[in-house]
Amino acid sequence: MRHVVALRQGSNEWITWRNSGLGASDAPVIEGISPYKTTRDLYFEKTGEIVEEDESNDFIFAKGHKIEAMVRAEFQKLVNAEINPTCMVHPKYEFLRASLDGFHPTHGVFEAKLIGAEDLKWAKEGVMPPHHYSQMQHQFNVSGCDVGQWYGHDGKKNGVLLPVRASKKYIQELEEKELRFWEMIQKHEAPPLTERDYLIPDDVSLLAKLRDAKEFAENAQAAYELMKEHVVNTYSHPKIRGAGIKLFRVQRQGALSLAKVPEIAAAIKAKQAELDEKYVESFRSAGTESWTIQIEKPKKAAQNV
Repeated sequence: MRHVVALRQGSNEWITWRNSGLGASDAPVIEGISPYKTTRDLYFEKTGEIVEEDESNDFIFAKGHKIEAMVRAEFQKLVNAEINPTCMVHPKYEFLRASLDGFHPTHGVFEAKLIGAEDLKWAKEGVMPPHHYSQMQHQFNVSGCDVGQWYGHDGKKNGVLLPVRASKKYIQELEEKELRFWEMIQKHEAPPLTERDYLIPDDVSLLAKLRDAKEFAENAQAAYELMKEHVVNTYSHPKIRGAGIKLFRVQRQGALSLAKVPEIAAAIKAKQAELDEKYVESFRSAGTESWTIQIEKPKKAAQNV
């Protein structure tokens, strides 16, 4: 039996309802296959202790929601049926929820996704992103449907429609993981720290010193660049000397990118298809490791357990 909740998607009531349970977008996070956040991130969100706010992800999700209506209209034309956004809860576990992009008694669950070129290419081969598959299995579990349609669209003119069926084995394993995660929330037991998580030390004084040093260095670099430009413009000569410093102009010819020559690029592509992948990889240079330091904008809240 389906348990429909009368909520308007996007309303404040819907946001509160969505945040106070586990929805489809939380499923791949709990499984550890989400490219956007970790289980620990989700734990802090659900307990109201937000650690990280990623504006780039917010932009992606906002853009995705904007095309849902367009994609849903296209799908309705394909199946010649009205598809309506619907909110549901699991018949046994009320905290398992689904805010469906669309639902139809015959066609089942409808999931609209804004996807990039790589995912679009795979979708044309009949393969959908694993985290989207996880979301739909969660939706099947909540709604009781055993069929659905995934519509991946690039937001322009290219879309791929893939039929999806419920997997009892997958749903059972996913539900067990979701129940364990929900129990951790109730007991206030944060998931263990992984390499994908940010470590937030109890004493952040050392990080504060690094932040101050970075700000000082950036300000000094900006002042240096401005002064250099002022000196060069003032004297207008290729070689300048005095006060213990020398300035001289260096000119280098631009690099020649043979790979951009159409004939060469075509020849490389044709030959590469003949070569063994391991053989090609043997010519890859050694990888490097570096640290990127970013100064964050003030956040609403930051906690660590």
